[in-house]
Amino acid sequence: MLTREELFKQAEARGLPAVKARGIVREYFHYLMLHGINTHTDRLIFTGGTALRIVHNFGRLSFDLDFDASDLSKNEFKDIIERIQKDLVRLGAEVKSGRLKQRGNILTAEIKILNAFKLYDITTAQEHLMVKVEALNVAGSRLRPEIKLVRNFDGQTILVNVLTLEYLAAEKTAAFFERARERDYYDVLFLVLNKAPIDLDLLSTILVKTKFTDIPHLLEKIKTKFEQADLAKIHKKLEPFLIVPGHLQVIKNSVQLLSEHIKKINRLSPDG
Repeated sequence: MLTREELFKQAEARGLPAVKARGIVREYFHYLMLHGINTHTDRLIFTGGTALRIVHNFGRLSFDLDFDASDLSKNEFKDIIERIQKDLVRLGAEVKSGRLKQRGNILTAEIKILNAFKLYDITTAQEHLMVKVEALNVAGSRLRPEIKLVRNFDGQTILVNVLTLEYLAAEKTAAFFERARERDYYDVLFLVLNKAPIDLDLLSTILVKTKFTDIPHLLEKIKTKFEQADLAKIHKKLEPFLIVPGHLQVIKNSVQLLSEHIKKINRLSPDG
């Protein structure tokens, strides 16, 4: 593993401020675990907010590793987790297995790295770093993976089996309408403003009770949720996890920015 000096030097080069020390260490371990996962299996397709952060360079630090899978059994998932843990131990981490459980089509494991913060001289109330790994078994038709190259803090190139951005954006948008956590507001806002493609067919299969006639209709619904949201609360919750200070202002002005974006979309449409 990298020394503290090496890790924080590389983090600075990536635009990660030293004040986000815990987030830097967590992200480093995300990379190490991703390398292990993609070395040992091609059954897990990377998705979620951490995929947006690592693969698409979103400006929000993330917590968990989320994956899509198809017909992955609990024993197969357990074997993958055990292999990752052995990899981390070989690198010098003290690892403790957390809970591994299955709830319907969701498999979840907790990996605790007991000495993660100690290794990098970080004083924190948290005794250990805990990373939740979750695999959602979905219909095979929902699995649209692609291989992306990402570079770890140590310069190592990692091949990542990740959901295409079009499908990832659809899953994130569905989460935004289903649960609307603070991080979902950030992710959807920046997906929209960065003109990420969103697969409406996939979105309609996830959100069975909600249909969108076209992208402008979807964007109007997204804007409505922002208009109804407590943006000050979202702003406060997100602040510790945002890398780019200016992104807080984007959240504050989200309704106006979405309105302007929708106007541009409508002007470009054949009927606009």
